Amino acid sequence: AKTPVAPRTWTRACDPDSAGPDAAGAYTCGLWRLFHGIVEADAADLDPAAGRAAVRAFVAHFFGCETCRAHFLELYDGCAYGRCSEGVESPLWLWRAHNAVNARVHGGLSDASVKATWAW
Repeated sequence: AKTPVAPRTWTRACDPDSAGPDAAGAYTCGLWRLFHGIVEADAADLDPAAGRAAVRAFVAHFFGCETCRAHFLELYDGCAYGRCSEGVESPLWLWRAHNAVNARVHGGLSDASVKATWAW
């Protein structure tokens, strides 16, 4: 007898209403959580640029939203939010980039206003 495949579930952080993989934003939320996990591991165990490069490669080759992909690659390749600064911490860089993406996607803030909220 075949064992049925269990339906996919998302973390409560990405799917608080338990709507499943079709929940609005659940997929991208899960990706951001993965990206943050990668750069956290990078900060602890890897070459400081390795995690950031892995995130860039994933977005460049696998992210389905063409506009989103182009914007992220422009942000990354343009050294936005201090990515190319000497001694930049990957988790801090991704936090800044993620906040800027959220501001852009949700249309509430300009890039300049996002930067103005950073204490460092």
